[in-house]
Amino acid sequence: ILKYLYLLMFPIRFADRIQPIPLPRRSYEYQDFENKLAIASGWGRYAMGAHAISNVLRYVRLRIIDGWTCKRSFPLSYHSTNICTSGKYARSTCNGDSGGPLVVRRKHTKKRILVGLTSFGSIHGCNLGYPAAFTKVASYLDWINDETGIELWHESSNAIVFKKMLKDYER
Repeated sequence: ILKYLYLLMFPIRFADRIQPIPLPRRSYEYQDFENKLAIASGWGRYAMGAHAISNVLRYVRLRIIDGWTCKRSFPLSYHSTNICTSGKYARSTCNGDSGGPLVVRRKHTKKRILVGLTSFGSIHGCNLGYPAAFTKVASYLDWINDETGIELWHESSNAIVFKKMLKDYER
C-alpha cells in the first residue's frame, strides 16, 4: 500500500483536505467494528447504470454491520479479513471505488484511522440496499511491513515513519 508512494511522479502537497492517515493498530484485526459509523470515499460511479466514474471525489457515511449478516449476503466471498457496511438507504460504494478508504473515528481521541479498503459489493447493484465489503487493513499489517519495511508497533509510530517516508520521497 505505502510502497507505491515512491512511484508517484510528483511530490504530494498536503493541505487541510489532503493528509496521510494512520494505519490501524494490530489489535484491530480482532475487532468487528459492528455498528460503528464509517466514511468511505472514492471516484467510482454514484449508481449502477451511471456511464462514467465521478470527476469529483465522493464520500458516503456507512454503518458497519456484523460478519454473520455479511456472510449471508456473500456466502462464497466473505472472509474474516473483511469488514462490511450496510447498504441501508441505498447508499454504498460502487464500481470504480475499489481500493478506496474506509475510515472510522476513534472514540476518545477523535482521530481518524484507516480500517478498510473498498473490495466488492453485490452483483445486483450498489444503490439497491445490499451490503458492501472492504478488506480489513489490520489483517494485512505483516504484509505491509514485509513490502514496505515499515515497523508497525503502534499507531503513533505509523504516522512518524510515514511522515519520514514522505520527506524522503520529496527529496
